[in-house]
Amino acid sequence: NKGAVVNDSLVVRETSKPYRVQVNDILSIKVKALDEELTAIFNPVETTGSNITTQGQSQLYFNGFTVDLHGNIKFPILGDINVLGFTIEEIEDKVKSELLKQYFKKTAELFVTVKLAGLRYTVTGEVGGTGIFTLYQDRVNIIEALANAGDIKITGDRKDVLVIRQYPQGQKIHHI
Repeated sequence: NKGAVVNDSLVVRETSKPYRVQVNDILSIKVKALDEELTAIFNPVETTGSNITTQGQSQLYFNGFTVDLHGNIKFPILGDINVLGFTIEEIEDKVKSELLKQYFKKTAELFVTVKLAGLRYTVTGEVGGTGIFTLYQDRVNIIEALANAGDIKITGDRKDVLVIRQYPQGQKIHHI
């Protein structure tokens, strides 16, 4: 992040790198084609209900694709697909390419969408609400994460915030 002062205001340009999938991430993958019957085996059965957030989370836990310790997901028909370190777009291309190679013809008008099953994080300390939170976004900054947890209380120290983040190489602690 680089900042510049313009008219007594700080302008921050956020340099965003695409998220790269890690071990234990859960992916939602949907495959669509002109003939929906051909794609049924690849897509989990969806249920509807009034409590969509809780249902959606538990449903993705059971029906989503969890990245195993080797960086693979087990995909119907195709078997193991390595996704560790790939972006969402790269995984979409990879799954589509493998499906076209092994199962579909180009005339099937295949469409593959991949989404992260939410960004989970834990907040403890002097905040409005502690616990485990999930935001259904591709990116989350520290301000959004803290606001979602009820913000830092007046008794909390805004100059002493630790972020413990998981990377493919292991955990890193950032002091902000």
